[in-house]
Amino acid sequence: MIIPPSYAKAKWIVDHLMAYARAYGLIGGIFRIGQICGDSQHGIWNQREAIPLLIQAASVLGVVPYAYVDGKDQVSWMPVDHFAEGLVAAVVHHEDTGGNIPVWNFSNPHPTPWRRIVRATQRALPGGARAVPYDQWLDILKAHRKDSRVLAPKLLPYYSSGLFPAQPFEHVAVAATLAKDRLEGRGSWEFCEIDEALIIKMIIRWMEEGFIASAGPRLAHLHTSHRDAKL
Repeated sequence: MIIPPSYAKAKWIVDHLMAYARAYGLIGGIFRIGQICGDSQHGIWNQREAIPLLIQAASVLGVVPYAYVDGKDQVSWMPVDHFAEGLVAAVVHHEDTGGNIPVWNFSNPHPTPWRRIVRATQRALPGGARAVPYDQWLDILKAHRKDSRVLAPKLLPYYSSGLFPAQPFEHVAVAATLAKDRLEGRGSWEFCEIDEALIIKMIIRWMEEGFIASAGPRLAHLHTSHRDAKL
């Protein structure tokens, strides 16, 4: 997928605004951020984003895509609290860049296999979810665009363009690793890996909030299983 020109233009404009501000003595930097997900403690994730809506749709339709539309099999997510710690560390400990605008590329260098997210979704949802090819999942979603129980169709243009837009993934991951190496020696901050327990924690939170329907016994079972997994 080709990144829309407006996206590149927006980045170009911000780069020039930062350079202009720096020329007048203002201190600033540029943070280029990968995908932020729910926090590691409570699993709170904005329900209006693509992945939460995908999982909500799975709870109704009983299907989830088993791979990227472009054939890749991993994602790079950052819990929002871990990202915030990294951002603060970058601001506090940044070094003089010799007049250049400091740029931080944030993306988790510990990629998460998409199959792990699928497996956690299947385990957590009351009715489970069948893994299907992306194109088939998209066709099912389109067929339910008028189903008021399914919220994901509002993002059909996004899903139709590819669930995970193309990005220089390897470059971003390397840049994040360099940021990690620079900052870890100056505090306790670290990128964490997204495991099944965290994904299920997010789904539990959505059930508690009523975003995803859940039978009472199923939610109680998930709470017990999640608690036992942490012991």
